[in-house]
Amino acid sequence: WAVGRFGLGRIVRAFPYPVAAGFLASSGCLLVMAALSILLAGSSEAEWTAAIMDPLVWTSLIPAVVFALALLVAIHWFGGLVGMLAVVAFALAGFYTCLAWWGIDAGTARGLHLLPNFGGDGPIGFGQLSLGEVDWNAVAYATPIIASVALINLVAILLNTTGIELALESDVDVDRELRIAGATNLLVGAFGCVSAFAQSGANIFAGRM
Repeated sequence: WAVGRFGLGRIVRAFPYPVAAGFLASSGCLLVMAALSILLAGSSEAEWTAAIMDPLVWTSLIPAVVFALALLVAIHWFGGLVGMLAVVAFALAGFYTCLAWWGIDAGTARGLHLLPNFGGDGPIGFGQLSLGEVDWNAVAYATPIIASVALINLVAILLNTTGIELALESDVDVDRELRIAGATNLLVGAFGCVSAFAQSGANIFAGRM
């Protein structure tokens, strides 16, 4: 927040084009690998070859590939929002129609890795947090690590913002984005949530729509 408040966001212009483009490409690669891991029954990269041999995996893999190709066609032929929304709506309707046709409920679908299983009890929240139970010596010991996390997030915000600018061919008010990201993290951090910032993939997708 302070970097944005004092107008220091211009340091983003110091990143060379190959660095920004490489960061964007690596982000895309990680997204693809994460998607493949989900589609291949949550297996790790080392297990992908074995997972592909499982016929059950193809019930997720084939529809995903068809969906991705349909999105590409919709973007190429129609452009804008209508084509993409039509593909997404058709895919959702088809997915749940198939579940109903085969008599698969939500719990079984999660077991087959067709629906996400988030689990967990959510963030900590103020109601479960007692400052008297905090080990402040441990916090002081971890301060350099906490500072490193903040610095890494700052660089990630700047690189993501640059990537979004390049992909959408538009200028972004970096200082404003930094202030928003800083204020957001101060708020959600108080509830025990992880740090967050603008995601290049989601923003570029929204911009394309």
